[in-house]
Amino acid sequence: MTNDEIQQALPDIDRARLALEHHRSELDRYRAELDRFRIDMEARRPVYDGAIRFAEMTIRSLLILNGGATLGLFTIAGNADKLGLKPKVDDLSWMAIAFGAGAALAVITAFMAYVTQILYIEITPDERANRIGNRCRYVAVFAGVLSMVCFFYALLYSRYLFK
Repeated sequence: MTNDEIQQALPDIDRARLALEHHRSELDRYRAELDRFRIDMEARRPVYDGAIRFAEMTIRSLLILNGGATLGLFTIAGNADKLGLKPKVDDLSWMAIAFGAGAALAVITAFMAYVTQILYIEITPDERANRIGNRCRYVAVFAGVLSMVCFFYALLYSRYLFK
């Protein structure tokens, strides 16, 4: 390579160095943004973990509440003669259906909560997955509320069972 060729190549080398420095500064900026995002996510983690634990506890409680009430209802009905009670069979069946529906809705709540988490976490995030995840979350909350409604309906209905 001649001296003239070297002199002509110098501006290209300087441009390449400038471009390299520019890319390095952009990389540093992206790293700083990523570090800020990680710090922010770590700060929010206890809130997310608490919300998830609360949801798990609520779903378990709904299932135990309705399932236990169904078992209690059948226990009382099975021992009605010993207790001197005369339950109405139609009323007993409606209460069992309400408690059973509440337990089934609690299971649906748990399943929809699982699907929601899968859509939010494991699938590549995109707008469609988020929309479906939100719909699943609404279904889970609605099923949980209906589970409580079924429990309270059966509980209030039990007043008329042994009259």
